[in-house]
Amino acid sequence: MSSAYEADFQSCWAKIERAKEHAEALSEVASQLHPQEFRTRVGIKFDLASGEHSVFVNLVPETGSVFRKMSVIFGDVLHNLRSTLDHLVFQLALRNTNDRLRDERSIQFPIESEESRFQRRCTHSVGCFKEVGET
Repeated sequence: MSSAYEADFQSCWAKIERAKEHAEALSEVASQLHPQEFRTRVGIKFDLASGEHSVFVNLVPETGSVFRKMSVIFGDVLHNLRSTLDHLVFQLALRNTNDRLRDERSIQFPIESEESRFQRRCTHSVGCFKEVGET
């Protein structure tokens, strides 16, 4: 069965551009932070009668919403970069099989914690990591 896809790396570049847009949005949110607003304020009291110092927390700012927003945007950056790798591997597989893919849904960039498992996954990904010029 022949695939209707052609090797085209434009989707990779589009994902990278989208990741850049998210990174710019993240920078914008971060630039609006004022460090003074997120500082926990601690106070110290000295009691003359007892001669003791008391240390207390005067203010604990609510930072959850800002950092939650930043973490979601950062997740979008990572997701688009991860998707770029998947798009790249898919296009390389198309190119290296002359558009004759089997099991298209299983083609993805291998992410493994051990080199041997990574190598096995690379082999399974239809030889998409061949050296340029290798046949």
